[in-house]
Amino acid sequence: MRHRASKGWNWLLGDFSEDAKSTENEIDPSLKRNALSIVGSSLLTKTGDALANPKTVLTWMLGAVGAPEAVIGMLVPIRESGSMLPQVYLAQWIRLHRYRKGVWLVGCLTQGAAILGIAATGILLQGVWAGILVLFLLGLFSVARSLCSITSKDVLGKTMPKKIRGRITGLSASLSNFMVMAVGLLLILMPQTQSGQIYFCGLVGLAGCCWLIAAAIYKRIEEPAGEVEEDGERAGVVSRLKTL
Repeated sequence: MRHRASKGWNWLLGDFSEDAKSTENEIDPSLKRNALSIVGSSLLTKTGDALANPKTVLTWMLGAVGAPEAVIGMLVPIRESGSMLPQVYLAQWIRLHRYRKGVWLVGCLTQGAAILGIAATGILLQGVWAGILVLFLLGLFSVARSLCSITSKDVLGKTMPKKIRGRITGLSASLSNFMVMAVGLLLILMPQTQSGQIYFCGLVGLAGCCWLIAAAIYKRIEEPAGEVEEDGERAGVVSRLKTL
C-alpha cells in the first residue's frame, strides 16, 4: 500500500526535482500537504456547489417554503452576477496583500456562513420574507465566491511548480465532477416522500458545512509571500474601490 501511495505521489509531484528540490523517492512534505489541501478544498467546495445549486435545490427549497415565483426566478441571476461583477474591483484590492491565502479563507468561511444562513432561513421563515432573506444571503455568497475565484489561482501559482499545476487542477476537476454526479444521482433517486422543506434545508446545511471544512483544509497550505502593488497603483486601487 505504501509503495502504491509513493508511486501516486511520484506521478503527481515527482518529475520536477529541479523546481521543487525533490527526488523521485523523497518529495518535500510541504508540497504534499499543499497538493492535498488544494485538491481536498476544491473537492469540498464543488460538492457544496452541487448540494446548494440555485437551479435545483435552492429553487425546490424556496418552493417548499412558499416563496413567490418572482423571487425564485432571481436566484440564478444573483448567483451568477454577484460572483462576476465585483471581480474587476476585488482583483485590484487583493493585489495589495502579500499573502492571498487569508483572503481565500475569508471568502470560503463567508460562503459557508451564508449557505448555513440560507438553510436556517428555510427552516425558520416562510413566504416572501424567506425568499428575500435567501436572495440577500445568496448575494453575499456570490461576492465571497469571487474572492476565492481570484485568489485560488494566485495561491496555486505560488505553491505549486509550474510543471504540475495542470495535474493538480485536472485531478481536482476530475474528483469534483465525480462528486457532482454522485450528488445529482442522489437527487434523482431521492424518495418523493422525503422531498420536503426539512430535507432540502438539510442538503443546503450540508453544503454550508462543506465550505467550513474546506477552509480548515486550505488553512494548512504553506504560502510564500507575493508581490504587492506600488504606492501609485495602490492609490488607483483605492479610488476604484470608492466607486463601489
